[in-house]
Amino acid sequence: MSEELHTPDYSKFSEDEIEAELSKSKTDLHRKVRQQLQTRDAKKEAAAAYREQLTEMTEEIERLVGVIDVLLAEKKRRGAMLRSV
Repeated sequence: MSEELHTPDYSKFSEDEIEAELSKSKTDLHRKVRQQLQTRDAKKEAAAAYREQLTEMTEEIERLVGVIDVLLAEKKRRGAMLRSV
């Protein structure tokens, strides 16, 4: 659920309240920007890890298909040899 934003009437703030609110808002902004950048970096890292994992799986699938092809060819060759004897 989204939190409803409430903007106070800053015209009624004292100078000290304005300074405090300004300081708090700057700190909050800095924290949010830093979190956003960290989230983007984490997303990039996760995407790179998924790509690497998919590449490794594809290579293993291709290797296994090659092994199966060689084994089937050998099986077929041996069957042809038995029929010719």
